[in-house]
Amino acid sequence: MVLAAQEAAPHSSNGAIEVATAFVRWLNQYPYPNETDIAAIEADGIASNAPTKDLASFFAGGPNLSGGLVADNTDYYLSTLPGVYHLEASAPDDVTASIGTALAIDGELSPTLKGSITVTMKWEGGSWKFVSSEGTRSTEELYSIGQPFSGGC
Repeated sequence: MVLAAQEAAPHSSNGAIEVATAFVRWLNQYPYPNETDIAAIEADGIASNAPTKDLASFFAGGPNLSGGLVADNTDYYLSTLPGVYHLEASAPDDVTASIGTALAIDGELSPTLKGSITVTMKWEGGSWKFVSSEGTRSTEELYSIGQPFSGGC
């Protein structure tokens, strides 16, 4: 999903947001992505200046990427169906955007559990690549200022 988003995304802030959203959804799921997918993202989805490039070791640590919203070892994924985004900063080759998503636990979209993450992307080698992510906005704040995604998945 991330590599397909990269291939389709234009060199624009909207393109960066599309790839950032795909990356956030890919990263934040349990069970974790498989080894083949991790290797592909390590090779083609991470910017050269990213502070974390070894995603295999990251996942091997067994992080709960839901921020505790979902119990450890519980199947979940993120959905943009009720999601929003907010462009934080943009330059020709660097974009920072906050992404708001809802959690789907055991295949069911939660009516209340949502998350917020701010992602920095870099245009490198002809595509948008992940640099870093951090929690900069509360979920409530992001949902109050964010633009709804035109479609969800």
